[in-house]
Amino acid sequence: MDIAPNSYLTSFYSGNVDEAKLNDLLRAIEKYHVPVKPNRVFRLDQVEDAHRYLEGHHSFGKVVVRI
Repeated sequence: MDIAPNSYLTSFYSGNVDEAKLNDLLRAIEKYHVPVKPNRVFRLDQVEDAHRYLEGHHSFGKVVVRI
């Protein structure tokens, strides 16, 4: 399979996440002061803008649509 230039692949699997692992993650974030702020936050009425932002490859990190 060829991947087009300037494209990227992402994936997310959470089937093996449990409460203990999540708590470990939260403790590590707090202990090491890991920044977890989203890259960009959109309102629900801006959902089209959010899609354009993601599709335009401007994002690095998480994009949130607030409802």
